[in-house]
Amino acid sequence: MQEQGRLREETSEYVPRFIALMVIYKNQRLFGIADEVKIPKKNKAGYLIVKQPVNLRTVARVSGASLQHIQDLNPELNHTITPPAIRNYRLRVPSAKKLTLEKQMRKLYVKSPSPTPYNIKEESEKRGVKNK
Repeated sequence: MQEQGRLREETSEYVPRFIALMVIYKNQRLFGIADEVKIPKKNKAGYLIVKQPVNLRTVARVSGASLQHIQDLNPELNHTITPPAIRNYRLRVPSAKKLTLEKQMRKLYVKSPSPTPYNIKEESEKRGVKNK
């Protein structure tokens, strides 16, 4: 495909480079890099289905986990709140804290006193964005 001009050069080199990296990674001792490559520990996480938006600070406080840990498990979240438009959101939480959170689910759904539910307005105003 590359010879016919349908595939860019960098694209055609991608697969062989990826395969080479996999061979090196799986044979670290052979290539003399066993002490250089650290395999990160996997965080054991479970899913908590939240039916409406929740604040990650509240999740951290109720579960006893740190806010940073909750954020690390959910890198797709750019804010400290689950997406307001998504119902039944699958939030990753530490496995050891999942049961605690399920038992105390009501504490996660604290409504905001502001006209905008779940402190969305307050969160954005803290960052300097004014909502009308």
